[in-house]
Amino acid sequence: MLELILGLIIVIIGAELLTKSAEGISVTLKRAYVVGAVLLALSGNLPELAVTVSAILAGHPDLAISSIVGSVAVNILIVMGLSALLGGWKKDLKFDNKKLQADLPMLMGALGFFIFINVGRSNTIHLIDGIVLLFTYVLLLRFILFSHREIYTSSEVTAKSEKSLQYWSFLFAVSALMVTIGAELLVHGVRDIFLENMQLDEKFVGFTILALAANLPEHIAAIRSAMRGNGEIAIGNAIGSASQAIYLILGLLIIVSIFIGNPLPTHFDLIYLSTFAISVLIAIVVVQDGRLTWFEGWVCIIIYILASERFK
Repeated sequence: MLELILGLIIVIIGAELLTKSAEGISVTLKRAYVVGAVLLALSGNLPELAVTVSAILAGHPDLAISSIVGSVAVNILIVMGLSALLGGWKKDLKFDNKKLQADLPMLMGALGFFIFINVGRSNTIHLIDGIVLLFTYVLLLRFILFSHREIYTSSEVTAKSEKSLQYWSFLFAVSALMVTIGAELLVHGVRDIFLENMQLDEKFVGFTILALAANLPEHIAAIRSAMRGNGEIAIGNAIGSASQAIYLILGLLIIVSIFIGNPLPTHFDLIYLSTFAISVLIAIVVVQDGRLTWFEGWVCIIIYILASERFK
């Protein structure tokens, strides 16, 4: 239990410091937008990435795969659901759907990758699949941060950093190390408590506990934004994080699994595809409507609970 709690605390603190240091680098390097923007984008994915890589290195591929699908479900079903219930109970959460519509092809593309990887004749995922996913993630960064930057940023950064570039860089490196160590402790704690002692199924633990814990700070931040009436940030973060979980995390996980001699299997459980597809459909409906109601949030929560039950 101590290992689990300690790992979770380190991951949460490390994730917060990662974002803060990435923002500091972005402000300091106003003329070098590339470096700061890429680090800021990566900082939101590093905790999930560290957790899934730790799981695959510990010999738990089902735990890793289910946590990726769980990450998609948590971002869309739980984050959007709680955002609607807590932020839209009295008044619907409205947002500029034109901006968020740019995220939908990314999410649908991620679903397409996931389906086609699953329906192949091979028993294991090929290296080329991981390379294509990672290359797509690089192109996604270019799309978000550069070629269509005006869609995703409302204003330029004008603040000045009181700290030096060396300070923020050192903090970023230390934070990344903290996340890595915390992820290792978290995975070991989850394995000891939920897999070995409680004898829970790996897929259920990955889909629920690990997916929820891996990026808790970002989830809480999105829900807080919704509670302040900013539905655009909450929903945009949910959809963007879900897409990046496939392109970056699954892509790197495929490559790591092949290099350690234990490639990931294809033909995932139908529950994976069903949960992913339903999450994408809900996101499309919500974005096209331009508002998120509390009842839609309730439906999201119920679907997540029903999906979690099927993993037991």
